[in-house]
Amino acid sequence: MTLMGVNAYLFGGLDSATVPPQASEGLFCARLADDACDWKKITVPEGTARPVSRWRHTATQISPTAVFVFGGFHTHDERLNDQWILDTITLSWSR
Repeated sequence: MTLMGVNAYLFGGLDSATVPPQASEGLFCARLADDACDWKKITVPEGTARPVSRWRHTATQISPTAVFVFGGFHTHDERLNDQWILDTITLSWSR
């Protein structure tokens, strides 16, 4: 989870709702303000560039409006070595 001001962004992770658990490509934002938390799933339109599902990756704020995502695992034996940037204003991904 990457905290940026009053917003916290969460991408990927391990989806334990599936059997067996699988990597997730979910993108979520939690707005943390006024002793409340507004949690929502962000939907990226089909056909737009986005990273594959992953877990055990890194996500770091690199500017006031951008999160850098690196690596992780797509499956238990498929390691990723790619880099993506999430623009938190347009909610779009770029490589």
